[in-house]
Amino acid sequence: MAVGKSYPNATFRRFVIQRIAETESSTLEALLNVIHSLADWQPQWQLRFAGDPPRPVKADEEDVGTYLREIQRAWSQGIPTIFRLADKEEDPQLALYYGVEPMPSFHVEYIWFSLPDSLSGRAFHIEQLIDLMASLCQGFQAYHGYIEDESLLMSYRGKRGYERALENTPSELHQFVPSPDFLDAVSGLVPSLLMPQEFNCRRVPEAVWWLNFWDEIQVSTVTIDRMRSAPWFRLVELPRNRCVLAATGEPVDLSIPDHMTLLREIIEHIGLVRLQHQYRYKV
Repeated sequence: MAVGKSYPNATFRRFVIQRIAETESSTLEALLNVIHSLADWQPQWQLRFAGDPPRPVKADEEDVGTYLREIQRAWSQGIPTIFRLADKEEDPQLALYYGVEPMPSFHVEYIWFSLPDSLSGRAFHIEQLIDLMASLCQGFQAYHGYIEDESLLMSYRGKRGYERALENTPSELHQFVPSPDFLDAVSGLVPSLLMPQEFNCRRVPEAVWWLNFWDEIQVSTVTIDRMRSAPWFRLVELPRNRCVLAATGEPVDLSIPDHMTLLREIIEHIGLVRLQHQYRYKV
């Protein structure tokens, strides 16, 4: 098999869904909910292969559970292993990844998959992505979800990442810390935000993306009134005071001034920078 043939073409937008580890539902149950939601969304891309090299797997409790336990056993032994389900053995269109990340106060379980370019262009309706976000986040029992954009990610966190690199490097070595050239191009487009490891991201959203899911705790921190009065393209309220929020009706593009103005207005209106610093961890 040719190198790279078992992975979808890389895209710069991806769904990211996060939940607190050891929540009400088991990891297996949450993953199966996600797999079934994805199958309903795109029936032609059902996840039938596990691992790399890929092996056939059924999207049921037995097969997915066996695969999940294999991965967890490898992780417990310190063996770097990737949890991955794909729709095809070669040239897949959809691949789902699962992982666990330690945060200062809790562990986060997350899933992600690249959003195919064909599904983020003008031909695709934002309402379908909103429905998918709601289905995935509720099925995974998530507290947070978003469509990540690499360029926007650098805009939000590039400056803070550079500052943290300087903070953790002796002053005599600062000259050797590379300053990303990209920062000059995006500086000032949107407010600079803290890294998720620096504040309680269980309570405060990490950023404002093209599409967002905030659970009842994050909504209560921002307050529902500020949420409703912010200039979202679309705000969908879900049961238990959770929300799916679309900042724009099309994928956010850093080269479109109206997009950047809108993101900045939303961030300022809900006081996101202030909230991140208010819930910042004490060093």
